[in-house]
Amino acid sequence: MSENKKYILVLSWWGAKWFYHLWILKALEESWVESEIDAIFWVSAWAMVASFRANGMRADDIYSKLLENIEFLSAKNLKMPPVTSILQEKNVQKLYKKYLPVTFSKLKKKVYIWATDLNTGKYKIFHTGELIHPLMWSIALPVIFPPVKFWDYLLVDGGVIDNFPVLRAKKLYPNHEVIGVTVSSFKKHQKVTNLLSNAMVSWNLVLSKDIEWNIKATDHLFCKNTWVFTAETNKEKLSHIYEVWYKDGMKYFKKLKK
Repeated sequence: MSENKKYILVLSWWGAKWFYHLWILKALEESWVESEIDAIFWVSAWAMVASFRANGMRADDIYSKLLENIEFLSAKNLKMPPVTSILQEKNVQKLYKKYLPVTFSKLKKKVYIWATDLNTGKYKIFHTGELIHPLMWSIALPVIFPPVKFWDYLLVDGGVIDNFPVLRAKKLYPNHEVIGVTVSSFKKHQKVTNLLSNAMVSWNLVLSKDIEWNIKATDHLFCKNTWVFTAETNKEKLSHIYEVWYKDGMKYFKKLKK
């Protein structure tokens, strides 16, 4: 990497694999690279983590807060009856309001949040104005969380259209190099035994569909297959994952030279 260059960070998402991405934040905190990153591009639950980071929260703090509130992904948060979604959105919204400012302008680093409009089938990008609602839209993976109405939009997870928006990010920052991190690839012969596993396997396929094209456009790629259960909530397993992948991340960043 040249010291005259500037960079943007683009991360894909898939369920509990967000704990893999946390090593990027932790490793960046111990690297010269972080000060050279001008913007972060995230979809789905990673928009939440990006906002925490852009608000000044360190990786270890984000990790602790996620573990403290991991039940929002568990059976304790089931929506009954499950008319438009399996899980309730209200507990996630409480988490946002507790740790984040009301508007994008209060964040310390530029963050772009992506969502999909079900009414038009188009991608929507949010980076100004009110913060909490765009976060709710981005995390609204169909079936898991309900769609969110806003003006004439009906918004769901941005990953429905593009789960690794490298090409879209490059259009906004054409003179920057992209550091891309993805863990989204489709695993064959997964077991489908109930409503949740049916949804998870189907979305694994949907969210993996455009990864290859975006990988080709990435200047510095960290790609890893991590077959962690998508809705994993076991704290011991997640703690182990975090530590192992942090060490993995440090190895990557040591390879990047000024």
